[in-house]
Amino acid sequence: MRNQTKRGGLRLTLGLLFSTFGATLAGAATMFTVQLDSSQEVFPGGQSALSLVGSGTLALTQDGSNHLSFNLVFEDGIDFGDFVTNTIPPAVGSGIDPETASVAALHIHNAARGANGGIVFGILSPSSDLDGDTQVLASSLGTSVLGEWDSGEGNNADLDDFVAALLAAQPGEELDLYFNLHTSDDPAGAIRGQIVAVPEVTPAWGIALGLGALAALRRRNAA
Repeated sequence: MRNQTKRGGLRLTLGLLFSTFGATLAGAATMFTVQLDSSQEVFPGGQSALSLVGSGTLALTQDGSNHLSFNLVFEDGIDFGDFVTNTIPPAVGSGIDPETASVAALHIHNAARGANGGIVFGILSPSSDLDGDTQVLASSLGTSVLGEWDSGEGNNADLDDFVAALLAAQPGEELDLYFNLHTSDDPAGAIRGQIVAVPEVTPAWGIALGLGALAALRRRNAA
């Protein structure tokens, strides 16, 4: 029952985001998904065996340059502290899970499942986001991290270095790219998730991703 409640909270948090942004997908996108948990961590990460999880969707779009948009949702109990940029109702503080984890950093790394790799895009601490796309939205149901890895951004790497592999990935195929959430208890990594290709985009996927909001961020930053 506890896990069912958590999963319901994640879905409701996503619903709040979608209703907030009213997003629709304009143009074609190559879609991906990610599931983060402690079982995917490779020593020295994952020492706390954290039961809290995260999940997310990603879309690669091209408009003369490349953009990998992501929308990650983490369970209540994963505390993003000062990383939170704004809140969505209901306010943080009601129904916090007994198990908590204090976030220290969040990155995309380059390696296959079962291996550790270097950071290629820093989302939080450090951040490789040059144009301010990243948003951390918190509620009592969990926290969503939305952002975009653009051409020209990266940590000793560039998104363009990975576009060929992203476009060539077959449905269900894992990329040599993974998200890693680092906490104060597990600075080497507490929960991790490999990026996986999913079937061709549908309108429902477009709404779910909130890409319209990310496009609006791009337009705002370009103004």
